[in-house]
Amino acid sequence: MKFLKNAWYAAAWTEEVTAKPVGHMILGEPVVFYRTEQGQAVALSDTCPHRFAPLHLGKVTGSVIACPYHGLQFNETGKCVLNPHGPIPAAANIRAYPLTERYGLFWIWMGDGLADFARLPELPDLANENLTWVHGTLTVGANYQLVIDNLMDLSHTEFMHPFLGSPGSSARVKYESHLEGDVLCSNYQLDDELTLPVTRTLWPTAPERTSFAAKMQWRAPSNLVLSMNVTTVGGDLNEPVLRMPSANILTPETENSTRYFWASGRNTATDDEEVSAMIRAGVEAAFRYEDEPMVAAVQARMAILDMAKMKQVLFKTDAGAVQAQRMLTRLIEAEQIH
Repeated sequence: MKFLKNAWYAAAWTEEVTAKPVGHMILGEPVVFYRTEQGQAVALSDTCPHRFAPLHLGKVTGSVIACPYHGLQFNETGKCVLNPHGPIPAAANIRAYPLTERYGLFWIWMGDGLADFARLPELPDLANENLTWVHGTLTVGANYQLVIDNLMDLSHTEFMHPFLGSPGSSARVKYESHLEGDVLCSNYQLDDELTLPVTRTLWPTAPERTSFAAKMQWRAPSNLVLSMNVTTVGGDLNEPVLRMPSANILTPETENSTRYFWASGRNTATDDEEVSAMIRAGVEAAFRYEDEPMVAAVQARMAILDMAKMKQVLFKTDAGAVQAQRMLTRLIEAEQIH
C-alpha cells in the first residue's frame, strides 16, 4: 500500500475516545483506542498476538485492555502484563503508537521511527476564539488521493453543490495555483456574483451581488484547509465581511477507504445553535450524497480501465490536484528508499 508513514494522521475527535475501546483501520493497520482510568488516551495494535482477535472487542480495566478471546491483558505501552493460562510469552507484546492531542483531535504517528512533533499540522483557525466551529467524521469508500483531487479542484461545485455554486461560475472564475513553502495552494476568485444561498444564510443583510474568494491549501500527506471569504463587490477580500474557513483532514484506512474529519467555522451567528445544526447537516449531506458517491464511482470506473492506455483530459483548474499527486508520490518514494 502506498502511504506516507512518517507523518501525523488524525485518529479521532477527542470526545470519541473513551474507556470503551474503539477500533479503526489506519494505513491498513488495525488500531484500538481507549482511555485509561486516569484519562490517558492510548493507541495500540488492535490484534491480539495469540489468535489474532480484535482487542477493541475487549474491556478496559484501569490502564489495561483484555483480549475478549482468551483474556491476555496489555497495558498502555503494549506490554502483555497477564496471561491467565501460564507464563507470559516473550513475543506477546504488541505495538503502541505515539498519540497526541491538538485542535480537538488525537493525532497518531504511524512511522517506525521516533515521532517527529515538529511535523504536527498547523491549523491555527481551529483555535481562533472569534470563530464558531462544528465538526464531524465521514467514511468515504475511495482512495484518499481521489478525495484530495476532489477537494483541490473546486470547479465541480457549480455542478454538484447548488447551495454553494452559481450557474456559469466555472467560466468566470479566476484561478491560480502556487506553492508557499511546502503548502500547495489552489485559489479561486469571483468578483461580482449573485449572492449564494449559503452566504445569505450566514449574512442575511448581504447585497444581491457579492465577491467571493476561496483558497484551498494542501499539506502532505492529506491535510487540507479551505479559506472562504465573502464581501461586497469592490471590497477587500482580505478583510471580508463573512469568513467561512474549514478543515478537511483525511486519514487513509485502506487503499479503498478513507476517514474524513471535517470542521466548518464561521465569524457570524457565532452563538446560534440552529445555524450550527444547519451547517452540520449541510456539510454531511453535501459530501455523503453528492461528493462521496461520485468519488466512489470514479474509483470503481478506474478499477476496470487500463489506466496506462487512458489519455486523461486536464483543465487549468486541475493544476493543484495534479501537483499534489506528484508531490505526494515523490515523498512516498523517497521514504521507501530510505
